[in-house]
Amino acid sequence: MKITRRNIDKESLACYVVTRHGRRVEDCNYHSQSDAEDRAYRLQGMLKEWDPKNSNSVAIVHTCKPYKVF
Repeated sequence: MKITRRNIDKESLACYVVTRHGRRVEDCNYHSQSDAEDRAYRLQGMLKEWDPKNSNSVAIVHTCKPYKVF
């Protein structure tokens, strides 16, 4: 699972966002990496069943500005 870091500030609280093809999957922000990885693996499993070509397009973004990930 690919985890990228964007817009990280030391003063702000960071969160994790699950993306597919660089776009948010849902409006939910995760505060722990394990929760985001669990959601990403479940999404990846669903994609393997329905669309195997795009199952590797799921990624996690670690950011302080989740509204900038769209």
